[in-house]
Amino acid sequence: MKAMTLIKFKQTKPFDRDFDDMVNEFFGYKPTLYTRNNNIGLTNVKETNDSYCLDVQLPGFSKDETNVEIQDNIISISANVEDTNSEDNKYYNRQEFVKKSFVRTFNLPEDVDENKISADMVDGVLSVVLSKKKDVVKKPTKIKIL
Repeated sequence: MKAMTLIKFKQTKPFDRDFDDMVNEFFGYKPTLYTRNNNIGLTNVKETNDSYCLDVQLPGFSKDETNVEIQDNIISISANVEDTNSEDNKYYNRQEFVKKSFVRTFNLPEDVDENKISADMVDGVLSVVLSKKKDVVKKPTKIKIL
């Protein structure tokens, strides 16, 4: 699984998403209602002078079902749900509330202090605060021209 990098990007406009959807459909990819409206794991990334903050949308998940782990400079956010084949499922005419396990990973910037990371979950939004190291000094790098 490839990890995303915490970088700044330009916000797309609604027309851009519609155009992307049109191109995807032209080339044979037709999103279903579930994949198009799936809001699980959508992430906002904010940067301040002191930290980075990840706000991850996890509707329907409790903090006990959610995990945040860091290994090899990669932060992994996951929500685990055990698959239950209950007898209640046979009474549904239609079932759209589906709770599935997922994982999102991000490459951490070099200035994150892995010992000063906190996480909190309120109203289905997981907020992870990644404090920056105070002693990191970015020195300019001279590139030799060949």
